[in-house]
Amino acid sequence: DGIEDGTPASASVTIRNSPPSQPIIDISPGTPEVHNGLFCFVSGESEDLDGDPVSYSFRWSRNGQPDVSLSPNVPPEATSPGDHWICEVTPSDGLDEGPAASRAVDVHVDVVPRISAGGSLTCRISTDGSYGCWGEASGDPAVDFGQVSGAPPESFFRVEVGTDHGCGLRMDGSVACWGRNDLGQGTQTLGTFLDLGVGPFSNCGVRPDGEIVCWGAAAFWNEAPPAGPWVEVDVGEGFACARSDDGVIACWNGGPQPPAGPVWTGLSVGE
Repeated sequence: DGIEDGTPASASVTIRNSPPSQPIIDISPGTPEVHNGLFCFVSGESEDLDGDPVSYSFRWSRNGQPDVSLSPNVPPEATSPGDHWICEVTPSDGLDEGPAASRAVDVHVDVVPRISAGGSLTCRISTDGSYGCWGEASGDPAVDFGQVSGAPPESFFRVEVGTDHGCGLRMDGSVACWGRNDLGQGTQTLGTFLDLGVGPFSNCGVRPDGEIVCWGAAAFWNEAPPAGPWVEVDVGEGFACARSDDGVIACWNGGPQPPAGPVWTGLSVGE
């Protein structure tokens, strides 16, 4: 009171940290195809009222299952046809996390209507994945290996036929084969594929990582497929050829080599 101090009093306040706001995110490409990688990015930054610097963590899930990758990138070999990917991005100012943002994309599968003709059968496929096969076996039991009657009742996005067998590429990237199987050409091969080539007695498929796997008579060939990565494959009688994403074609097991120089956009192999 100017002469003596009274009993002191005290009060305290805590300055709360303001967590960052929810960011805006996107995925590129927005409609990925089977050979595309995925990139998740922040297109609208989070706001932090305290002015703290904001960092972001990325988490992917694939078909409802968490993915181990915390990177914004998903490599092309990690995706499969029909995949449903979700990217979740969480902002942090070093003290608190803000609300996460998420975005989803589906790996797009185009079903191109086409006809594939082989030795004793022909198959056609429609835009909805339905298909039908017909041929010599429908009227001649002596050459009936089930190449027509044994075609499975399901949908594919690609159907190819050989001499007396056929194979289809399912929407999930798995393969089903039917018909003549004396060399293993009518067996199913495990795993997923992005492309499928069927020859008279052999089949080859391109894995998501660009590796080529062959079965049937090709399992006995002297030469293995060349190292990729490849995006397309087709099979002849006793040899096969593959095309890379940058337009290079290579053939193996005695197949004719294409002229050097041109950039190739498609591939078809005959006898």
